[in-house]
Amino acid sequence: MNSVIKVNQALHGYANGHQLIASSVDLSADDKRLMDELSDLSGICVENHFVDYYTGYPVDGGRKYVLAKTWYAHEKLRPGCVWTHSLILNIEDVGRILCMKSFEKLFTRPNGKNYDVYGTEIEYQNMGEDAFTQYDRKKIQYWSGLPDYVFNKDCMIQNWLDANMLKGGIAYSNKVTTVSNTYAWEIQTEEYGEGLAEHLRYHNNKILGIVNGIDTDIWNPATDKLLAADYDEKSAIKNKKINKKALQESLGLDVDEHKMVIGLISRLTNQKGLDLVNDVIPGIMDEHTQVVVLGTGDSQYENTFRYYENKYKGNFCAYIAYNENVAHNIYAGCDALLVPSRFEPCGLTQLIAMRYGAVPIVRETGGLKDTVQPYNMFENTGNGFTFDRYESGLLYDAINRAKTLYFENRKSWDDMVIRDMNKDVSWEKSAKQYKDMYVGLTPRD
Repeated sequence: MNSVIKVNQALHGYANGHQLIASSVDLSADDKRLMDELSDLSGICVENHFVDYYTGYPVDGGRKYVLAKTWYAHEKLRPGCVWTHSLILNIEDVGRILCMKSFEKLFTRPNGKNYDVYGTEIEYQNMGEDAFTQYDRKKIQYWSGLPDYVFNKDCMIQNWLDANMLKGGIAYSNKVTTVSNTYAWEIQTEEYGEGLAEHLRYHNNKILGIVNGIDTDIWNPATDKLLAADYDEKSAIKNKKINKKALQESLGLDVDEHKMVIGLISRLTNQKGLDLVNDVIPGIMDEHTQVVVLGTGDSQYENTFRYYENKYKGNFCAYIAYNENVAHNIYAGCDALLVPSRFEPCGLTQLIAMRYGAVPIVRETGGLKDTVQPYNMFENTGNGFTFDRYESGLLYDAINRAKTLYFENRKSWDDMVIRDMNKDVSWEKSAKQYKDMYVGLTPRD
């Protein structure tokens, strides 16, 4: 996956009793004290020949995070100086940084410039959000304290020189769980295996897929106080029209209960299939269709959806933020919900949509495939519309199939709304599967 992470950087030099020599970021007194303590402790390790010592800690009341690298300087200019190079991150980006195959490149001098440029934000492009993280074996062994024998090729070594902790975890575990059966299969393919497909195939007898559930007390249209009108499966067809009108009024859309409202609630990133959505919007927009987008993320998608809002005034709304109240009202007020993800281990959006009687339009991947059965026009079965290959033409076809049923056979559409609301999307079944798994792993006398 490609992404952008904004990093505010600082360089600190400590010498003569660890006195601060230089800093290019204005920090609070408490944060500076933390950095002083960090460099003092790191300096001890460095002076004992533990080179490139990494550590981190939260600052700014937990809203920011400092990831620091400390090393012993051998430069002629300041021999014996202990340098600490700190990256100041938004807390939500910490996991993405730490899951890089190597975050060392974050600490390199950008474009060969001197460190005195580090008062500004620097954007790092194309960082892999690779969950299957690997590092140099010696560092992993130093950090973990694991013995030599666990670092054999079939257990933890990857690419001959790197150690992969997740690979080791899979090798030594009794069970490996994922959040859907389809995703359990997908991660054993080269496309989704992130370099561990062969290893996962070898251990496939350990892998178990259990889909997530949702909190059906929070996500309950019969008791949801945020809605214009609550409803259950008996009153859904009538009261969803009331919620549609309220949604159209609140978001500045043309108020018309006969129009089909298609919702999209998502992080605005490549993973969520938004490149496909961008491709099909001009084709699906007509006088009978409205689209509502809620979410934040990559600027290219935010700006594109703003453009569509301006182009299709009254029929397209780009709500570039995340608002829980608006989310509830979109689920209740829209007729269909798009989830065209590139990959989706499980997905919760489609489960909430069905709970609220919004028909899901999804790509057949991961948990989307496991939880949404495609509509069968001959038997009047299924609870959504699906497409398989990651192609905009197929998404376009799925949306048009949904529109055709909505406008030409409302009775069958309403039947599907009721089926969706009656579908069990709670944790009951999944919790039992987890319980059975743990009971099966319990040693017996």
